[in-house]
Amino acid sequence: MSARSTESGSLGRVDGKRESGMTQVGYRWFVALVALVGVLAALASAAGVFLHGDLATIPYVTLRGEHVDMLTGGVYRYNGLKIASEGVGWDAVTLFLVVPALALMLPG
Repeated sequence: MSARSTESGSLGRVDGKRESGMTQVGYRWFVALVALVGVLAALASAAGVFLHGDLATIPYVTLRGEHVDMLTGGVYRYNGLKIASEGVGWDAVTLFLVVPALALMLPG
């Protein structure tokens, strides 16, 4: 048996209590970083949902000869219309589902 083992063979402190892997200061930093990630994700996805520009497009021919409509303004400028519509959908999922779920999981 190692010096850290109790009589029952489980790892932990000698008094039977489990050791925490994270200090109180480290835990606060972790919560602060997760909250910062949530705020940044909300800002980025809100920009994708609400700053779409005027949705004007120009025809474009790719190197492979495919004809696509490229957006001329907004966050998804220089992207194809189909790609931008998918991006807006994922931004909406992030903004209205992922960010609130992350906020609910943060401890008070």
